[in-house]
Amino acid sequence: MQPPRFSVVVPVYDAAAFLGPCLASLDAQGCRDFEAILVDDGSTDGSGAACDAWAADRAEAVVLHQANQGQLLARRAGIARARGDYLVFLDADDALRPDALERIAAAIEGTGADIVAFGHCRGPEPAYGRSESLGPGIEPGVLYEGGAFGAVREAVASGLFNSLATKAVRRALADPGDYARWTGLRHGEDLFQLIPFVDAARSFFALDEALYFYRENPASSTAAFRPSQVDDLEVVCARLDEHARRWGGRCPAEARAMACRHGRWLLAGVAAAPASFAEKAESLERVRGLVARHGGAVDEVLGSLRPDAAVPLRLLMAGRFRAALACAAVIDGLYRAVRRARGRQGR
Repeated sequence: MQPPRFSVVVPVYDAAAFLGPCLASLDAQGCRDFEAILVDDGSTDGSGAACDAWAADRAEAVVLHQANQGQLLARRAGIARARGDYLVFLDADDALRPDALERIAAAIEGTGADIVAFGHCRGPEPAYGRSESLGPGIEPGVLYEGGAFGAVREAVASGLFNSLATKAVRRALADPGDYARWTGLRHGEDLFQLIPFVDAARSFFALDEALYFYRENPASSTAAFRPSQVDDLEVVCARLDEHARRWGGRCPAEARAMACRHGRWLLAGVAAAPASFAEKAESLERVRGLVARHGGAVDEVLGSLRPDAAVPLRLLMAGRFRAALACAAVIDGLYRAVRRARGRQGR
């Protein structure tokens, strides 16, 4: 049997409340040259049975059931089962625009790119007319290959272009390694899996269209801080540091900035966590150590970041934990207010 153009990998864990719209977006695709691989990652809410029921009437669908191992291993299981030329990743609480696979296929036909990226929108409901920005330094409509491909690696190294869900990647470039030792890794798992794809790829093209809908879901696996996120980020930073050194150019500097930015996000998570100051101080000490190890000359890196990232991190690195927490909480409150205002104004 001839392989399909696309394998759409959908990791599913306790997503019964949102799985219907997600699967409906696959049914709505104008391009039918795809297989859907649903990976039930030990769901306890009936999601696995819902996947089976949906796949029963669709020859292009397959369901894999496994004990809960986290999204990293669920995606890896889907990749191992895939037959398509390109991999597309869809989270079970999100959705694709009805013409998403058509637009990606047209880009592949026109460019032959190893990776095709596209825009996204986010909110409680889809608003595909509004696309959030692509990665830093990435221009839509440009084929990045040869020496120009370095700009893609720099964008990935920055940690600001790390979503697998907004990229179709050539399956032949998938890392064949065994990821079992990273079972349960959650924070940064997109970037962790994207790095080998970008390392193996030689060409890249971006569409300035919102083809993917991120549903804002407070119950998602990354919505609240957990101390294990610091351990996860250590693993991700180590992989990124190794590749950034080989990639050269601005990649090592961008990787150091990535460690600082993610340290800032962890700081905000600690600030919002329902824990005592003593418990928070222990986590902050670990975050400070992570930034020190992977941020290089931290003062120099912080000088290149925006004040909303640099100021709370400077307080953290100086050991002023209470001030760092207060600063991070205020800034995040402002972020949320701005996003609410933009949502009301349709931007």
